[in-house]
Amino acid sequence: FIGQTLESILADTYTSIEWTGDATQYFNATKIANPTFSGADVTASQTYPFSVKVADKNGCTGHVEGEITVHPVPTATLATPNNEHCITETTAQVITATVEPSMAGTGTWSTNVVKTGETTATFTPSDNEAGSYTVTYDFESDKGCKTERTAEQIMIVNALPTPSFTLSNTSVCVSGNNSDPITVTKTNPTTGTFEYSIDKGSIADNGTFT
Repeated sequence: FIGQTLESILADTYTSIEWTGDATQYFNATKIANPTFSGADVTASQTYPFSVKVADKNGCTGHVEGEITVHPVPTATLATPNNEHCITETTAQVITATVEPSMAGTGTWSTNVVKTGETTATFTPSDNEAGSYTVTYDFESDKGCKTERTAEQIMIVNALPTPSFTLSNTSVCVSGNNSDPITVTKTNPTTGTFEYSIDKGSIADNGTFT
């Protein structure tokens, strides 16, 4: 039985009906022809046996036994070691889905990743433009139970920075007046790691040319 609601079908002409067994704890009634089975919350597949005994107006009785199997509804989460990369990154980034409880089934990924398995996929930053991308994932077990909430993972692709700067002076004397060091002031971006270079000279790490 897939899901958590089951309606049985018995003729209404029986003079007495009695349901027994573990399944009846989830029945809405035990002395009616068509009880409803619902409310069984399980973390692993669970089988509930039952039997029903009936009698007709002639006093003849009969019974039948059966069972109801309830399978858990999976939940899924996504994770990746690093979700933010430069647009030049060509290494495929692995995204892993965790399905709980663990079960066999089929994973469905969004089209902005390459599916490599039912619970794995890859996202390659260099294949995309700069921006934020939402990776989505759904899972359906081999028993037909589906995740009720879509799992998501944000992947960020950063554009390469275009640096700009200003100089405290552009024309100086080699000595004497107007020979103070020239300071390079970065204007965009203002944070991060910077490396300075100049033809026929050197610039200190703090951006000062002497």
